[in-house]
Amino acid sequence: MTSVKYKTDLLPLCILGATFFVDCYMLYTYRLERWYIPLIWTIFSIPFIKGFLCAFNHHHQHVSPFKHKSLNYLIGIFYASTTGVTYNTWVIHHNIDHHTTGHLGLAWPEEASTWVRPSGATMTHWEYSFKTWLFSYYMVFRNCAINRSKIKAKGNEFFLFFILQFLITIGALYFNWYTGLLLWVIQPAICLFITGDATWHHHNGLKDTRVTHACRNNLDPIGNILKGNLGYHSAHHKKQGLHWSLLPEYHLKLLDSKSMPLDVKNYVAPSDKHMALIYPLIRILFSKTIQAHENIIKKHPGNIRNIYLAKD
Repeated sequence: MTSVKYKTDLLPLCILGATFFVDCYMLYTYRLERWYIPLIWTIFSIPFIKGFLCAFNHHHQHVSPFKHKSLNYLIGIFYASTTGVTYNTWVIHHNIDHHTTGHLGLAWPEEASTWVRPSGATMTHWEYSFKTWLFSYYMVFRNCAINRSKIKAKGNEFFLFFILQFLITIGALYFNWYTGLLLWVIQPAICLFITGDATWHHHNGLKDTRVTHACRNNLDPIGNILKGNLGYHSAHHKKQGLHWSLLPEYHLKLLDSKSMPLDVKNYVAPSDKHMALIYPLIRILFSKTIQAHENIIKKHPGNIRNIYLAKD
């Protein structure tokens, strides 16, 4: 336990480990004769478990969860097999690119996750999602080439684990082609698309020299529990090296210093409605956390409070 930098990482890491174990069990146990079992697991686990692990992979490539690098390497393999994003992919695609220029509204390919076409026009939602999905690894290789001298060590680690993940995927297909195809090819591809699609509302249409004002925030308490406070997006962009568990506190600090945008265009309504059936359970298990989120919401103007809280 002492190997983990922040205790709040224990739960998502345990969920990741458990789901990866189930994937391996499916690969070892179920072949084409019982094709429906791994298919049901894939259909269930992506929207209800693994889609949310994509957010924590993002977090853990900003702030690695373990003190020992070997453990970060291991968990990187788990994440790659589950989410389609290999070790250091987001570091190169996202941390050194998107976080540096994402608020400027640069046209593609000058910024890896931009919502702006080369012509300067705004992309549609689906155009953005498919572009981010299809060209994600191209942008990583491009950034490695452009910034080779600055990120040599990170780039070498990326190449090593990219090749390793390719070999792992080939091995899974060789051992059990059907389940391997479902869980080591199709599943990571879908999760990679989900990751890009989920970021559409973070910045589209927003361009500002102030980093905090070029972001959209989602203060939904349950959504932030499921995604590790990713909804505090202005705070995340202002200080990308801050651990995800500390983002609400930093958001409040920015709010108190009048550095947060207070226009409704910078806030998005709650999502994740497909999880509504377990909302009551989440409210019981995380009642104190939800109350803390709601207290932060109450410090915002009424037009923003009303997006997330029932009107008085």
